[in-house]
Amino acid sequence: MQNDGYRRFEKIATEKIPESPVVVVWNRAPFLPFYYGVKPIEFYLNSSIKLDLQTRIQNQFPSAVVLPGISADFGLITEASAFGGEIKWLEHSAPHIFPAIKNTEQIDHLRLPDCRRDGLMPKALEEYEYIWRHIDKKMIQDYGYLEGSAYTVGPCETAGLVFGYDNLYTNLIDNPSRIHGLLNMITEMIVNWIRAQEKINGTLKRLILVDHTSSQINSNMVEEFFMPYLKKVFDEFPKALKLYHNEGNVDHIIGHLSSLGFNIFHFGIDIDKAVRGFGDRCCLMGNIHPVETLLRGSRNDVRNACLKALNAARGYPFLLSSGGGMAPNTPPENLEEMVNAVE
Repeated sequence: MQNDGYRRFEKIATEKIPESPVVVVWNRAPFLPFYYGVKPIEFYLNSSIKLDLQTRIQNQFPSAVVLPGISADFGLITEASAFGGEIKWLEHSAPHIFPAIKNTEQIDHLRLPDCRRDGLMPKALEEYEYIWRHIDKKMIQDYGYLEGSAYTVGPCETAGLVFGYDNLYTNLIDNPSRIHGLLNMITEMIVNWIRAQEKINGTLKRLILVDHTSSQINSNMVEEFFMPYLKKVFDEFPKALKLYHNEGNVDHIIGHLSSLGFNIFHFGIDIDKAVRGFGDRCCLMGNIHPVETLLRGSRNDVRNACLKALNAARGYPFLLSSGGGMAPNTPPENLEEMVNAVE
């Protein structure tokens, strides 16, 4: 039987009809292992621990929707790792990847990665198979997790990790044609990567895509280097519910983003600006500050911030959540206050 919170979440997101509020807990590591007293490196490298913690937080907050939910979480590096960059596993933080290429000439010699063979992708696919064998079926029946789900880092973010963000941004101006070549290859790989997840998890129903780079370049660059590739990924899966995550400052490109066709925008900008910019063209999800409010604030601070957001978004499709990834060591009582605020 479908959980009532998840039912309302789907209705708000797909039909853009304001319903009674729903809280979404963004459960990516390293927040999640810290929350339960586990070292991040143990979370990332142990499928059993990962599934246990992802399930535990949903059971702790049964009225909330937990996203991305049950997934093969290796941080931001799964897609970039397919190009061969060195990975450094850190005991108390997310894994780090070093750029696989140093200059634009090397772009010409890259080959399209194989999702079944290269980098962390085959490990992630194996982990999805492990999850299917061991997941509590109530997570699928009540919350729609895993079945038809896929998660990916976007084309520009992956390019920044493969080439180095400084090199990527410099060469948007100095070598735009080669950057387009890199982005074309990465976009093709990402579509293949989503389809590889689809073969295990079933026909795509929900796609979560993370890409922060649109908040770090000007609007002309967003139009040329960001939008065409993100749109290509989204257009490949027209029937899936799409969530785009970017907690950066997108004030200058709201008009661009609102035309991409995603259903949910997980954001961190001012709630009034977001409502004015997007209206009811998509469902907004945010914007409780993960550091200033959820990490460092009092319970009263959290409650006031939540009520302010709920009031500002009244009459629009809105999901109350952190304004981006939650910080390690977020006090449990503050997360509880955010979940309870809708009541």
